[in-house]
Amino acid sequence: MTSAARSDRSILFMPLEFTGWEMGKPQSYTASFGLEDGMLANGARTFVAPAFPPPPHSELAWQDQVSGLAGGMGFDQAWIGLVHAKYDPGFCAWLTANVPVRVGMLFESMAYTPRECSELPLLAGREAHVFRQIASLGLTHVLCGDERDAAVIEASGAVRAIWFPSAVPERFVGHGGRPVLAGRSAFFGNLYSEERRRLADYPGIRELLAFPKGPELATDLPAGFDAVHARMALAARERPEALAEIHARYVQELRQLRQGIFACWMGGLAQWNGLVNLPSYFKGYAGRVIEAMGAGVPAVSWRIPERPRNLRLFEDGREILLFDRRDVPHLVEHLTRLRQDPDFGQRIIAAARLKVLRYHTSEIRVRQVFDWIDEGMSPDYGC
Repeated sequence: MTSAARSDRSILFMPLEFTGWEMGKPQSYTASFGLEDGMLANGARTFVAPAFPPPPHSELAWQDQVSGLAGGMGFDQAWIGLVHAKYDPGFCAWLTANVPVRVGMLFESMAYTPRECSELPLLAGREAHVFRQIASLGLTHVLCGDERDAAVIEASGAVRAIWFPSAVPERFVGHGGRPVLAGRSAFFGNLYSEERRRLADYPGIRELLAFPKGPELATDLPAGFDAVHARMALAARERPEALAEIHARYVQELRQLRQGIFACWMGGLAQWNGLVNLPSYFKGYAGRVIEAMGAGVPAVSWRIPERPRNLRLFEDGREILLFDRRDVPHLVEHLTRLRQDPDFGQRIIAAARLKVLRYHTSEIRVRQVFDWIDEGMSPDYGC
């Protein structure tokens, strides 16, 4: 039976979450509630229990409360955020005993260079940590943002694994052209590595590339995000007997906040000539690449080395603009052309939008996972 024929699938959905916006802002809607959008569109029912890294407000460690919160609910699948969240043995035992299909969501790379580990020591040992989580949670499947990780996990024989490129909910994909402003392109993110800082200091780059803060900071949404976590933690502490009610209200408010912040983000991208994806520790296209395409903004990205399938996702010069990580003049060339030739930018936008709508919406991506789990069908990512 294919996923299209199934409308009764029940999913325990446990995306990674944080109790404060400062830590929570890198967690994209496309990697959390955007996936729930895809599940619902494919006829699934969801029960959301966000999973937190230690130490959260102990009252909001929903991953430790699932068995009680879910009551007598039965689940066909669980989708569980890996790497940062901590799962206690009691939850792991309950999960393996009660949910037959257990899917890990690995949206960071597992392996890093010695230089990357020296810049961010917590990256060392990441691969071993992921395999420990796979074992302790008794996972049956893993979705990997990095194509190399999917191959490594699959080859280990420990669990089935598949490459899972980022996707965006269809309702956020713009329809029709939008003028590209004659200004600068933008990079949103931290200059956390020496490579990024050196690129940002390249002579003349800031005339073409802005490093703005997120558009949500001009709203009260981040404060609302912090407030809902503080308020729900207090409510859970004062009324532990009402935990199920508090959890339901928390999820509803969190979903609305995440949707509002993402809508603000997507709308705010329209003022830029292009959106740039600088070299990163993650070896794949960051969610911002697909999001830019959905928002109607040309995507400019570093060419991720040794990831041939990722390279084929979008055609360079037609749907995306790529540059080698050490070739900053090539990046400057792209940004200059986007600034001087808006029609060129519009052609990039139009081609990318068609590719996203055909292959890279959340609705399509979740259906592909269902078909892979149910039938062993390999997804067609258009590459």
